[in-house]
Amino acid sequence: MGNNGDFYRYFIKLLIRNIVDFLIYEVPLEETERFKNFLYKTPQNDFEMKGRKFFCFKTKESLSVSVSTEEIQFVHFLWEKIDFEDIEDKDLDRDEDIYLYFRNNNKPYSFTFDEPEEASSLHFLLDSGEFEDQEFFSFIDVNGEEVNFNLDEITLVEFKTSTLNEGSKELKDEMRG
Repeated sequence: MGNNGDFYRYFIKLLIRNIVDFLIYEVPLEETERFKNFLYKTPQNDFEMKGRKFFCFKTKESLSVSVSTEEIQFVHFLWEKIDFEDIEDKDLDRDEDIYLYFRNNNKPYSFTFDEPEEASSLHFLLDSGEFEDQEFFSFIDVNGEEVNFNLDEITLVEFKTSTLNEGSKELKDEMRG
């Protein structure tokens, strides 16, 4: 691989327990390095990741992914040289804010949050590991219906980064009063 990351595209290819197909995400080089540091146990990493149940990373497709560390079976770090003639906008056009994969279930469940700060709260919980065993997360979806799920049963979550950003901004505004 070349020394200049500007001329390469980087991908994380995951095999997650009970999800039949590999999941492949295009990521910034920094996220690849963060994931490698997570996998290759170091004293600093052990301190930072202690008690964490999820590893969270950002993609170039405008997603933020949270993956259960217990459910990762295989990680392949891929790269390819950039073909400048084929560069296009990588934003995914998704209808829903969140795609949830659960243990022993191959298909994702998708929802749109009524309040984007709920998405940010969920992402924070997963990233920090600040939740109890068998804790349920609850939110109201865009249709006004209540959604509840066990956080320990999640294997992978794909968030729309735009929803997380909007929710984070709203949470900060609420904290400021």
